[in-house]
Amino acid sequence: MKPKLIAIFLLIVVLPLALLAWLGLSLARTERERVQARFRAVLADRLSDISVDITVLVQDRERSLLKVRVPRGGGVSAFRDVARKQRLVQQVFVMDADGKLIYPVPSPEATEQELDFLERTASIWTAGMRFPRSGDAGRPAPQAHGWYTWFWGNGVNFIFWRQEASGEVTGIEVSRMALMSDILAILPAQQPGGYYEGSLDRIELVNTKNEVIYLWGRLEQADGQAPVAELALAPPLSAWKLKYFVSGAPGDARGSALFNVFSGLALAALGLILLAAYFYRESSREITEAAQKVSFVNQVSHELKTPLTNIRLYGELLQQTVPESEKKMRERADVIVNESERLSRLISNVLTFARKQKGGLKLRTSAGNIDDTIAAVLESFRPSLVGKGVEIRFNAGAGTSVEFDADVFGQILGNMLSNVEKYAVSGRLLEVTSSQDDGMTVVTVADRGPGIPESQREKIFEPFARLSNKLTDGVSGTGMGLGIARDLARLHGGDLTLEPSETGAKFMLTLKTPSAEQ
Repeated sequence: MKPKLIAIFLLIVVLPLALLAWLGLSLARTERERVQARFRAVLADRLSDISVDITVLVQDRERSLLKVRVPRGGGVSAFRDVARKQRLVQQVFVMDADGKLIYPVPSPEATEQELDFLERTASIWTAGMRFPRSGDAGRPAPQAHGWYTWFWGNGVNFIFWRQEASGEVTGIEVSRMALMSDILAILPAQQPGGYYEGSLDRIELVNTKNEVIYLWGRLEQADGQAPVAELALAPPLSAWKLKYFVSGAPGDARGSALFNVFSGLALAALGLILLAAYFYRESSREITEAAQKVSFVNQVSHELKTPLTNIRLYGELLQQTVPESEKKMRERADVIVNESERLSRLISNVLTFARKQKGGLKLRTSAGNIDDTIAAVLESFRPSLVGKGVEIRFNAGAGTSVEFDADVFGQILGNMLSNVEKYAVSGRLLEVTSSQDDGMTVVTVADRGPGIPESQREKIFEPFARLSNKLTDGVSGTGMGLGIARDLARLHGGDLTLEPSETGAKFMLTLKTPSAEQ
């Protein structure tokens, strides 16, 4: 198989596969992202359900704290008694209507628990914290109760406050351990079972320092593993978060997606290879048939050359032997000679084209005179051209002996003159000019025929190309002449071009012709 065909074969297979691979991977990536998003949404919903359960618990404890009453007539002992009897209450405090802390206050009578409370909450009182109170100018309607959180020690601490009708604020420092115990009690057990039985999920409740407060599930978390979903709890626990870890999330199954993509690509590749192989076989068959046809024409042309040479020889003898008085006989002899010459040129073109297809075109140079060869070719065309009223002018300027292939040059010039004979006799003039300079010979063939349209100036040199207009109507020919003439000119180190001309067509032939005298 030729390298060019291999390249085309690979192009037919590789380009579609590359496009399909890009589309497949793009679709797989989009689908993976969609699945991941849906999966994260499902996990976020699970975390939201857990968060709702915790919020409901906090609201229940809030209602319990609202029922706790701090007696105002019993003195300090009554305040201390509330803290001792209520499980959630770690310490009670009271602020007057001006925001001044009434209880507890530093004093020799203060208990160790009260002094610890004052130490824990020092930042609150130092900052001048004032809970919402009625009667503040420019403030919206105050809340009757609420939560306040602050960081101290190793975590977040909670205060639940309530505004009394007197304007005082009574507050309760909620026992963090008691509240946390209640929250953990409603969470799933750390051992597998129940709702999470058989699951490889892992859920963590973490504090603001990202330290795990509680976890459940069976998944062993890897170092640096990121949660698939996370959710902050509602106030007053907004400093805490729930994190969801999973193993083998659907959206992370890249291996499966890639396997599906590459399986499809493998099938597509197989189909494309079979299709390309089919086209290659068909094109090879057609090329073989075309080569056989060319070979057949080549063989037939060779077989025709011998009888044609005899016909031409006897036609020329007949021209010479027929007396001048026998005009009709001479005309018939002229037709035999002219047509045999035209057929000879046609066979030569066919054989040259066949040799070109096989890469067998070669030059056989020898010393000779370009002008003599031009004169001989013109002489062979003279009867036909003159008979059609065409005046022939030859401006000879290449009389130096040079090295060139006379047969190739004769074939080139014959094809050029044949073009004039077919299409330009209406101009009544054929002008051939030759010149030589610095190892190059230039021959121009000009006529005054209808010319060649600008758009067709290169097309006329293509194999089997013929102008599809009135120039070729009723004119026979194969369309190979000018193309073969250009190929032979380039083989001879020159070129054949169509030059600009005000009237008719003007062809310029250049040939590399080293001097034979060197």
